[in-house]
Amino acid sequence: MKGQKVKATALFLASLTAALCAAGCAQQSSAEGIPVSLPDYSASPREFLISGGLNTGWISHWETNEKLYIEEQNLFTEEDLRNFADFGNNVLSLGRAAYSLGLDEEWATSKQKQLGDLAYAQGIKRIYISDQAFLQHMEKSYKLLDAEEGIYKTKEELDAFVTSRLQLYINEEWVYGIDLRDEPSYKETDNIGALSASIRRCAAALGKPDLRVHVNLHPHKANVAPSLFAEAGTYETAREAYTKYIEDYIVKMETNQMCVDHYLFRPEGPDWGYYATLQTLRELCTKYDIEMQFYSHSFSQYKNGRQEFRDIGQAELYHNVNSLVGFGVETIRLFSYAPWPSGYGGEKNEFNYDRGYFVDRYGNLNDLWYYGKEIVSQYQSFANIILNYDYKGGKFFRTEEKVSMFEVDQLTTNAIDTLTGTINAWDNSYELTLVKGLEMSNDMMLLTELYDETNDLYLYMVMNPIDPYFDAYGDTTQEVTVDFGTDYEWVAEFDCGQLSYVKLDGGKYTKSLSAGYATYVIPLKTAIQ
Repeated sequence: MKGQKVKATALFLASLTAALCAAGCAQQSSAEGIPVSLPDYSASPREFLISGGLNTGWISHWETNEKLYIEEQNLFTEEDLRNFADFGNNVLSLGRAAYSLGLDEEWATSKQKQLGDLAYAQGIKRIYISDQAFLQHMEKSYKLLDAEEGIYKTKEELDAFVTSRLQLYINEEWVYGIDLRDEPSYKETDNIGALSASIRRCAAALGKPDLRVHVNLHPHKANVAPSLFAEAGTYETAREAYTKYIEDYIVKMETNQMCVDHYLFRPEGPDWGYYATLQTLRELCTKYDIEMQFYSHSFSQYKNGRQEFRDIGQAELYHNVNSLVGFGVETIRLFSYAPWPSGYGGEKNEFNYDRGYFVDRYGNLNDLWYYGKEIVSQYQSFANIILNYDYKGGKFFRTEEKVSMFEVDQLTTNAIDTLTGTINAWDNSYELTLVKGLEMSNDMMLLTELYDETNDLYLYMVMNPIDPYFDAYGDTTQEVTVDFGTDYEWVAEFDCGQLSYVKLDGGKYTKSLSAGYATYVIPLKTAIQ
């Protein structure tokens, strides 16, 4: 059977997890007294939504320019879906990597319904589907909705078409949303926006107002930015172009969510503009009061004989999850859970498929699967608390004399827009409300601030954002002290999901963090002795 591990491997993973957690996840106990406890958040249960990419289809194997063979695969078996759910995934897409509903296909006998029912039986309650009738409109350059030249001349005409499709499947309990498009340019905004807005209108009229429409946008660091983002002359800086790109989609789609991707871990160190992408999307999702989603790096890839994205381990997984949770991201899309149906680089396929994902090409569980399952479980254990806190802002702290470790500066370096001479950079101007000062032993620290208005409490993610890649060049451990001022005596600390109450030393909180790790702390003023 898939996923069976020998006892020795399980013991090795357990010992390795314990060793790593000693550096980044050690629980601290309160030294004296009993602090004022946190509010009771149990009345409004919350959870992180986790979605990994699963697929079915063919894998082509190439060597130079000659195709060796095509191998049929199917990772949508009952066992595969059970493993997918057991990992912690609670959202599934049956979209472009699997089967779309055909134009003339009967829903009752369709492959999508069959797979959706099977996934639902394994406990996956939120499933995105794709519909060829919608997808074909995403592939065209014509005007979808236009009184003069459009395929549909009025909203009423478009809505009639959309309603006819939604009526086929919208009453399925597990249909959570429609998957439309991946990484469109600004030139597609009108068509995608019109279709998305119509789907939302028609779904509401059919009694499902919360139906999601998923479109995944480009990150800050796109290869031809900012020409992907806006018409030349409509912006002055690259950041302005990117902001315009995302905001136009939010407004025209009339959406309740927005998602982008940015894959951080390159073979030579961290990728450019990652935090700038997070910051821009976060600001716009807050402005329009919609949910922020994000595709995060959990794969490796070889292309044209070279590695483009490196395989990741436990520290990188923590880095990914922390950098999203600390920005108030509720839906984390791990790209990718399983290999995608394509192949690169001849013999490198073995590395690409069997080491670079949570499961290999046949659905067998990798070591990374066990790491990922544990990490998801840890963060779900305090989701009911942290998801009541709204993101307010974030700030990086730097030690200038030690920046030599950062051959690639992940805060400011990006492809310079040759027209404007500007870069997509992180804006570090936010001032943290309760933080009076910070001391650190290494290059860089990131603190983000979240706020529970109901209970007037602040929560801080305290993260060592150094890429574990730099472990090979020196010590990446961070000894950090955050000063919350003498008004605060304790913090409620969440360390890898474990809650402890930690007594402050004159208002100061001290922690040792390995690269990629973070704690989440809520300053508390008084204690009951």
